[in-house]
Amino acid sequence: MTKQQELNILGKAIDELGENSYLGPALRHLLPEIENNLRCDIEPDIVSEIRRLENQVDELRGHKDSLEATVRQETEKLRELSRNIGFREEAREKIKKELQAMGHDLLSLSA
Repeated sequence: MTKQQELNILGKAIDELGENSYLGPALRHLLPEIENNLRCDIEPDIVSEIRRLENQVDELRGHKDSLEATVRQETEKLRELSRNIGFREEAREKIKKELQAMGHDLLSLSA
């Protein structure tokens, strides 16, 4: 397809959209710049913007994956800590009961 054919298609699309559409007036306003850029082989801003945004999305996905991995690791650390605290509490209660069974005064042991 030639550049002129592309411009003809774009012109027809702008005409079909009409002045009461959202895109029609905006595209008609941009048409001279689009025509000039196309003739000069300058990539339309929208294309470069889409590429930039796609790269940014890829970066953010990588960052998200990294953060998710960190969250999983930290969650596992918290679970392990919670298990350890539970074991300590169980051990403390067991020792307390054994000392009480042996008749020791717990208040005198805490001083």
